[in-house]
Formats: sequence, structure tokens, C-alpha cells
Amino acid sequence: MRKKVDVAIDKLLDQGVLEPISNPKWSTPIVPIIKLSGEIRLCADYKVTINKAMKNHPFPIPSVNHILANLADGKFFAKIDLAQAYLQLRVDDASAEAQTIVTHRGAFKVNRLQFGVNVAPGLFQNFIEDLLKRIPGVFPYFDDVLIFAATEEQLCNHLRLVLERLSESGIRANKNKCIFKTKAVEFLGFVIDASGIHPSDSKVRAIHEAPRPKNKTELQAFLGLLNFYHSFLKDKATIAEPLHRLLEKNAE
Repeated sequence: MRKKVDVAIDKLLDQGVLEPISNPKWSTPIVPIIKLSGEIRLCADYKVTINKAMKNHPFPIPSVNHILANLADGKFFAKIDLAQAYLQLRVDDASAEAQTIVTHRGAFKVNRLQFGVNVAPGLFQNFIEDLLKRIPGVFPYFDDVLIFAATEEQLCNHLRLVLERLSESGIRANKNKCIFKTKAVEFLGFVIDASGIHPSDSKVRAIHEAPRPKNKTELQAFLGLLNFYHSFLKDKATIAEPLHRLLEKNAE
């Protein structure tokens, strides 16, 4: 694990994300997260440090229902995945020091917006919405940008404008995760095409293959899966009502 953490630190140092610092006013322990690729993502437990001293950023995050309700004219789609989303936004010196992380190699201030800082989601969503505003057929949702249009020509025009704005601002996309033209796209857990919105096969499979809940915590998690697709489940409230009764205080 330590070798992988070293690799992650060296990479972030090379990118200018991390910078050694002595005697910082703030310092937060790291929480290494293993990605599917086996690489390490260096996160930090900011809830025990600077998050206690900050209020949440008030910028409203768009609801999934609002986004999905505005895709009626979509027949062609594209999706842009923004690489290392938060880490593409530079912060000032005071913020960089406040985000300082502590590792086995010492302390490093973080010169980019960090995952785990409570204001980060609102700040990033605010930034990306402002960057892409007034481009038709575009819905940014954190590090995913959905683009839709009624024709292929419109899609190409919208996509070109999005890529130009990103390039001008120095925001990079993950090419391997981008989709540049398709008639059906998975977004926010749903499959979207010209005929409408459908459940994702992977999430439906997760519901079918979910193990039988053994306690209230596991039952709540299972009901959460069902609730995600409540609009597709006829009589869901009636069918799930006996399960909800099991969550009551004296239920056995």
C-alpha cells in the first residue's frame, strides 16, 4: 500500500497538485482509496478538520428528475467525462494551505480543489454550469456532461461548442470514457434514447441479485435500490409496504 501511495504522491507532485509545506495552519490525514484499476486515489478526511469550520456552498445541484424531464427532444447523444474533475480547479494559497494533507512523507498543501471538502461539489457544479451556459442541449452534472440534440448535425454543433469551451478553460476530458455520438446513452443510472428513459440493465440486475436483507440497515439499502426506480415500478408503494413496516422501531 505504501508504495502505491508513493506513486500517487509523486504523480500529484509532478502535476503541481501537491506542494511540500512546513508548519501549516491546517493538516488533514489522508485516506487512500483503491480504484478499480488498482491505483490509489489520495483522499483526505476533511470532515474532522476544515469542514467543521465551513458552511456548505449554497449553489443548487440540479435534481436528476429535472434533468431527465428536459430530454424529450433528444435523439442523438454525447457524453463527456471530465478527468480528475475537482483537481482541475486551482485554488488560492490560503485555500491550498487549508487543504494540506499529512502523509508518511510529510505535509503537502493541495493547490487544486479537493474531493471531500464540503464546498467542493457546489463550487465545481457552479463553475461547470457557468462555463457551458447558453450552449443548447447541454446538462453538466459534476464530472459528466450530457449533450443531446434532435439531429446529428445539431449534436456535432453542440459538441464542438462544449469542447471549445473546455479547451479554452484548460479543462481536460478523459477520452477513453467519452462517448461522441450515440442513439442511446447511460446517464445518472438511466438509459436515455429517442423513445424515452429506461432503467439501466446493471441496476436492474443488482435488484434481482441483491441478497436477502439480514438486518434493518441492509433492508434500508435494498429499499433504496427499489426507490431509485420507483417510477418504473407499478404499485411499488403497496408492494414494498410490508418491508417498510419492518423498519419500525418494534418490528421483528
